[in-house]
Amino acid sequence: MWGIDAGYGWTKIVGSSSLKFPSIIGKARARNLVSEPATLLDELHVEVDGQEWFVGELARREAVDASIVLDRDRMVLRNSTFPVFVICDEPHQYLRSAKTWRNALVESRKWRFCYVMCLHTLEQLPPHIVPIMLAAGPHLHIYSTSKLTYKALQEEISPFTLEEAMRTPRYWAINVIRAGGRTITPFLAQMAAPPSSRRNTQGACQAPGQERLSCSNGDLG
Repeated sequence: MWGIDAGYGWTKIVGSSSLKFPSIIGKARARNLVSEPATLLDELHVEVDGQEWFVGELARREAVDASIVLDRDRMVLRNSTFPVFVICDEPHQYLRSAKTWRNALVESRKWRFCYVMCLHTLEQLPPHIVPIMLAAGPHLHIYSTSKLTYKALQEEISPFTLEEAMRTPRYWAINVIRAGGRTITPFLAQMAAPPSSRRNTQGACQAPGQERLSCSNGDLG
């Protein structure tokens, strides 16, 4: 399995080995003279949905419209149905992208483009983003969090009460899963502990009788 971290400065690909190249992209163009590249990463020329692109060092050298991959003016939904997951860890630290989320959270599912947002409480997000996010029908994995967050999600986590939610143990979460065109009854499950705290124990689940809140788009189909 490979992981991709597209940053403002560098894009890193990590798997059995790791690669790194500048987070720069530009439309490809004809070149009369092509020199021998120092490495393959110096000649990243790709095609996506019929459009050819220069990436990394090649875009820096040769593209006339080169720009940073995460330039907010170029963040648009792609014309493709191949599923892609974008993990946004602590999105409150880059709220300048909130205007993009407002549109993307609603429309991204039809493009099979899934945002996974990991945050501590809903209060960390702009107020206008929360109802839009919930209206998009996301999966929710709600660890021990703030009382205000549980109150905002009372309808989603029912039949759990506010008092029951406030007693969520450490490393457990209330899970709201939307699959097969319906919402599965919310359930409490023991989740994976941080790597430093893991033991060889099996997770457990139980029906309803300050970690993280994770939200992701619903079933991608």
